[in-house]
Amino acid sequence: MQNGNVYSKFTLNPSDKSTLVFTLGYTNGTRAVTQFQDSKTSFDNDFEYLYSSLTLRHFFTDELSADASVKFMHRDILLSQNIPATGDQVDVTGREFSYGGALKLAWEHGFGQLVAGTEFDLGRLDAGNVAVSGG
Repeated sequence: MQNGNVYSKFTLNPSDKSTLVFTLGYTNGTRAVTQFQDSKTSFDNDFEYLYSSLTLRHFFTDELSADASVKFMHRDILLSQNIPATGDQVDVTGREFSYGGALKLAWEHGFGQLVAGTEFDLGRLDAGNVAVSGG
């Protein structure tokens, strides 16, 4: 796949008071970030993302519900800079892996809603692979 994305979502109701939702997505693309007219220096960005989540929602009553979820993401990134004045091209690559989770308790009454929760994300970014070619 050159440029594009795929996304899927699966929902299961294990009981009349619970819902389980699984998502999986993939995005691959290229974007031109910018070009400076005076120097003709340009930047572009290639990227690839894979992400997924799993959420369980349970209704204790018609007004009180709780959500628990986990998620992960893997990203590969290439940032390129072309410098016509020197003939160089500089490529910087990065790779990120992160995961996390969330807990939420919600109370709905009439037109109002009170929500309390917490979320965490842990991740690692490996960057700094620089390649210079040309001039």
